[in-house]
Amino acid sequence: MMMEAQSDPRREAEVMKMMLDTVLYVLMPFEAKADRLQFVQFIRPDDAQSVLPFFSDQEKAKEAAAGSVRVVPMLGRNIFQFTLGATLMLDPNERNCVFYPEEIESILKGVPLGYALPFVTGDSGLEMAIGALDSVPVRLAEALRDMCTRLPAVKALYLALLYTAGRPDPSLVAACLADSCEKDHVMRALNAAMQPHLEEPRRAIDIAMLEPSDQQHLIVVHGTQIYPREP
Repeated sequence: MMMEAQSDPRREAEVMKMMLDTVLYVLMPFEAKADRLQFVQFIRPDDAQSVLPFFSDQEKAKEAAAGSVRVVPMLGRNIFQFTLGATLMLDPNERNCVFYPEEIESILKGVPLGYALPFVTGDSGLEMAIGALDSVPVRLAEALRDMCTRLPAVKALYLALLYTAGRPDPSLVAACLADSCEKDHVMRALNAAMQPHLEEPRRAIDIAMLEPSDQQHLIVVHGTQIYPREP
């Protein structure tokens, strides 16, 4: 299932839900402190972000531990609860499978994560146009605004209508101006935040990740700003 999820994002939420009640493995120092749990983390060489590794089986965990730390079996649900706030990485020596704190929080609450399929507009060949909103979906906007306050990388968020060739109706597009190094994290956090409110707009929803300097982008010019980092 994990292998299938790497090529099919629709399976990611299913994998996370299954992991809640599965025994997984974490790394801990040999000299544990009596009053707290300590987990091993490492800095990713590709983006210098701190992640907490966990493993789908004991042998993978032992290989990563290399005798320098201990391997501890733990129910997935407990791993998620005890490490909430950290970014987790599953089997880091084999796959690039990252779970961000906002996604973990949602799955612990029983909120479906859904999935997002990325595409690059410049390479898609699609004809697109931007239109202003007649009204802002209140609950969705509040959920997105609340999530933005928790993500320092987000500078602003706009809502607009996206008209795309081949779609009978426009989609709602949430355009986020964010630091490029955090784009994957921000996109997946916003995706998690909007899941309980997908029915409110009564239309498909897209997320556009923009650079903070993209002040003249059509979504910024014609859209409705629902979150500014600074007034």
